[in-house]
Amino acid sequence: MGAAQSGDGFVPLFDGETLDGWCVVGGNATFRVDDGEIVGTGALDGPNTFLRTVRDDFRDFEFRGQFKWDTPGNSGIQFRSRHKGDSSGQREGPVFGYQYEIDSSERAWTGGLHEESRRGWLVPLRGDSNTHKREAVDLSGWNDVVIRCEGRRIQAWLNGVATVDYIDESDRALPTGFFGLQIHWTHQGQAPSQLRWRDLRIKELNADQ
Repeated sequence: MGAAQSGDGFVPLFDGETLDGWCVVGGNATFRVDDGEIVGTGALDGPNTFLRTVRDDFRDFEFRGQFKWDTPGNSGIQFRSRHKGDSSGQREGPVFGYQYEIDSSERAWTGGLHEESRRGWLVPLRGDSNTHKREAVDLSGWNDVVIRCEGRRIQAWLNGVATVDYIDESDRALPTGFFGLQIHWTHQGQAPSQLRWRDLRIKELNADQ
């Protein structure tokens, strides 16, 4: 988390070797580092598990990273997220906040915008007008993610395809929070999902204002 800034203004959120600056909250899924990648493996029954940044005050930013499935499953990337019932910075209570959806099912809503444990779907990718967005996902290889938040505007891309451009005008909009990698809990009789993330980095916007 204290890595030097690169020439393009991006700073790593993950050092490629350890989970320093991150902590596991929620359920019983596990996270480990393997060859420069974060590997999350699901557990039976709930709740969902999150590997979240210790830092919890990210505001305006551009986030970039990659993910891939080892085995199918539902997941997501949390941003501007928090814990319910917590106003003191403690890492307790259910996670809620914006989520970049990662969806290996036939629905294929990867890249859509969901709000975990509160309002639900904000930008679902249903209908013919979103076919090109659903088709952008690579179920067998690495996927490029970009998330950009500036004020109430949230934008997202999947493999170069714009999937979200949303203005959150609600009084429940979240201006700041932490990042998190979600592993959804696994139903009995299903194989646990396993996902990988790498090259997670962020450029903070308007940081001097």
